Amino acid sequence: MMIYARHLFRRICIAFLIANILILGILGLMQLIKLSYVLQFGSFVDLLHVIYLSLPSLLFVVLPITAALASIYTYSISIKYSEITILQKLGLSRLRIVLPSLVFGLLAVILSLYVGFFLGPKSFGGLQNKLFNLQTTYSLSHLNENSFNKLGQMQAYIGERLNEDTFKDVLIFDVINSNIYVAQKAQFVLDNPYLFVKLYQGKLQNEQSSNLTFEEFIVKINLDEYNKHKSPHKGIMTRVLGHLIADKTPRAFAEIHKRMLWSIYSLLLIVVVLSSLFNGDKLKQTCIYLTTVVMIFLFFSGIANKHLISIYIHYVIFGLILLISSYRLIREL
Repeated sequence: MMIYARHLFRRICIAFLIANILILGILGLMQLIKLSYVLQFGSFVDLLHVIYLSLPSLLFVVLPITAALASIYTYSISIKYSEITILQKLGLSRLRIVLPSLVFGLLAVILSLYVGFFLGPKSFGGLQNKLFNLQTTYSLSHLNENSFNKLGQMQAYIGERLNEDTFKDVLIFDVINSNIYVAQKAQFVLDNPYLFVKLYQGKLQNEQSSNLTFEEFIVKINLDEYNKHKSPHKGIMTRVLGHLIADKTPRAFAEIHKRMLWSIYSLLLIVVVLSSLFNGDKLKQTCIYLTTVVMIFLFFSGIANKHLISIYIHYVIFGLILLISSYRLIREL
């Protein structure tokens, strides 16, 4: 790579890092406020851990935009100080001048795909587990004695707390199956997303068995619905690419293509802003183009789950924008 290309590529990378640090810093502060409820049942260290786990998902959202902003900054500065004019006077074509930015865009696409399909879902799963464990542990530590407590699809009456996870004189009512468990002692064991209740010396009452005694019995409670902060996309977000492709549901299909499209938007947005800058458009007009393309993505992403045909229309529009912008970029005046 020639000296000018290394110079431009290095400047883009630095601008990209600074833009991500600034934007993720702002979003991190917003997350700090949004997730401050964690302090109700955890420490400040737990809160910082939760914010850390949320950063990859935020990075996936902002990465195409910060890549475009880095290109805008780099080439607008180069145009302002006549660096591009000098390179053109030396006989370099537009394609060779913008090649560092295009290479950077391809690398941004690869990074975005990795974050969107692997790192993001993995950290999001860790975030959900962390929130689940914190909230459920807090809830278990605050079970009221001599009263009923809601645990998922069940109601649990606690007579007396013996220690942190063991209770005396427990009655559990399974609302769905109409089972009643009565035990002299119970131990609660959390294994996300389930709560296992080990009952000792008790009996089971239901329509089939009026009085079935047992020495030890384990009740499994699904606490997913009990988790107030569960995301509606948890099932999809926590899967890796292979499992997601194997899922044939329309929702999974739409999610795959939305993530793929947003990743390759890293390159599209760069081509759009460069074609605008190299054709003499003002910075304000370039930002309008950038915002318009992002709004197109948001519109089609919003209707993709309900209208799968919009995904194919989105690809067609994506291709048209890329072709038009590429032509405007590489054509010589």
